[in-house]
Amino acid sequence: AKMGRPIKYERWGTIQRRCEFRGFKKEIRLQKEVVPEAAKARFRGGYLIVELPKKVTRYKVMVE
Repeated sequence: AKMGRPIKYERWGTIQRRCEFRGFKKEIRLQKEVVPEAAKARFRGGYLIVELPKKVTRYKVMVE
């Protein structure tokens, strides 16, 4: 996700003094299958909210 404005850290740790971020990428494994075409994402209050609907498995049962 590209950010509208860069995020800067002046004092982040003992080694890194100045750092600037313009984008972010994170990959995670999901426990269930999802429908990627129906995925929705938005920024709200500084948080990225991602909605991934679960893939529905349907079974056909023959009744005599």
